[in-house]
Amino acid sequence: MIKVVLDACVLYPAPLRDVLLSVARVGCFSPYWSDLINDEWTRNLLANRTDLKLKDLARTTKTMNGSFPGASCSGFEDLIETLNLPDKDDRHVLALAIQTESTFIVTNNVKDFPAKILSVYGIKAIKADDFFEHLIVNEGMELLLVEALAHQRARLKFPPIGVKEFIDTIENQGLKKCGKRLRLKALSL
Repeated sequence: MIKVVLDACVLYPAPLRDVLLSVARVGCFSPYWSDLINDEWTRNLLANRTDLKLKDLARTTKTMNGSFPGASCSGFEDLIETLNLPDKDDRHVLALAIQTESTFIVTNNVKDFPAKILSVYGIKAIKADDFFEHLIVNEGMELLLVEALAHQRARLKFPPIGVKEFIDTIENQGLKKCGKRLRLKALSL
């Protein structure tokens, strides 16, 4: 199975986090994160959303860790200082990817993870939309991905969400290619 580190920036928005974890839940990929990554997205979310509480986000990360045993990793910290990236604060993400032997780092900040540096480790930084496209085109997982998103939409009951609104939400998370594919498969959702 494809191993993937989810950067803080793709875990920060709840709709994108839910899409990624829904797709992982059906076995399209194995997700990885760390306490450092969870601390980063929760800290930023709390700073930007005064309506949220630390206990609520702690419950979210506990649920993530419980739903994906082994996804939350440590033991990579010694690698951090040995790595060189444009933003030194991103080195922990690469260190985790190296330790977990991940193929991808899914991030909105691809420029912070230069291909020349990552290729030495066999890792590629990729945006979520391009990652889903990879799963569909290169891994043949379109039906599984659509099934995962149909289940995700069905779980949204308070309030329920229609197919068009669900796809609009996905596209608003930067998943334009994924949204276009879903519009073609709308009856499956």
